[in-house]
Amino acid sequence: MKIGFISVETPFDRGNFSGTLFYMFQALSEEPDTLITAIGHPKKVNALQQKISRKSLSMLKAIAPNIHAKVLSSIKKRYSLTVQNVIDTTTFDLLIAPVNSGVVATLTLHNQTLIFVTDATPAYIAQEYQQQPNQGMHDKEMRCIQKSFKTLYSSAFMASKARTEFSSIHDINDKIDVVRFGLNLDSPPKTITPKAPPSPVKLVFIGKEWERKGGIIAVEAAQTLQRQGIACQLTIIGCTPPITLDSALCTVIPFLDKNKPAQQAQYHDLLSQAHFLLLPTRADCTPMVIAEANAFSCPALASDVGGIPSLISNDDNGFLLPRDATGDDYAQKIITFINDAKRYKGLSERSFSFYQHNLTWSAWAKHVLHTATAV
Repeated sequence: MKIGFISVETPFDRGNFSGTLFYMFQALSEEPDTLITAIGHPKKVNALQQKISRKSLSMLKAIAPNIHAKVLSSIKKRYSLTVQNVIDTTTFDLLIAPVNSGVVATLTLHNQTLIFVTDATPAYIAQEYQQQPNQGMHDKEMRCIQKSFKTLYSSAFMASKARTEFSSIHDINDKIDVVRFGLNLDSPPKTITPKAPPSPVKLVFIGKEWERKGGIIAVEAAQTLQRQGIACQLTIIGCTPPITLDSALCTVIPFLDKNKPAQQAQYHDLLSQAHFLLLPTRADCTPMVIAEANAFSCPALASDVGGIPSLISNDDNGFLLPRDATGDDYAQKIITFINDAKRYKGLSERSFSFYQHNLTWSAWAKHVLHTATAV
């Protein structure tokens, strides 16, 4: 099967979209009898140039959001022309476009089978991520879904939102399907990771956006455990909290680059030691950290919001807590396992099993190709 992979950002750089494009592309290329081409992207990527480009765009967004939007629009227009030229002159059995409605909406297809892959709807992003509603984005997403043979959402929640949001598409129910995303890590564990007794209990919080990810609730959970005389350590990865923390209780690691072997090894070591991932997020689509934690036999305690219920099965690989759950609520859930070592061991082992059976890119790729052959 000859596949064209349509993505504005290169799928050869783990730094794009939390590595999702990279691992999608890799999983598809490893399937038997597939030949996949990244349309418009060279296979060899100048990593330094990519890093500088991302940093420059990030700085531009911070200081001049209007200019940033225009620059992005210009990049997408140029890329759209490149993609259109390729699909006009090359025969593909399948086109796959992950999170790329702005480009796909502009394309003219020639009886090609298109699968659009995404993790959210425009209305959800606008409402939950506190962005201005954008009719243009809604219209582009609609055109993209109309052109696709299937649109694959990463969660049942988002698929349901899409069926409502785009109900004017006459065959919307037939066009929508659900397939979970996989694990964005190289060389994950192949067997269960044994956990030391939870004394102290080791917790991890991972996220760039402190407030949206509910960082303060994770800290409050650790403080509650400490007040109750339970030895506890919370490691905060990926951000610098805007509050003063007790260094004896909380360790802050502002950034780990998983593209660098030493930092990737450090990240793996932290997950290997962690007893629980805390994710009291206020809004989320498909947080990749759940699969990452589960791969290291670390169960997740997370808010029952957005696409997370498709990633966590209660008492299998963690627990869902209400969005309004407090730090005390998270702490009490942890305490039930600290006092029952056998029960925690079972949850830890089931977390790894859940990851193996449900949260791998291999499973995702097989689902995508099976969907394509059903045309």
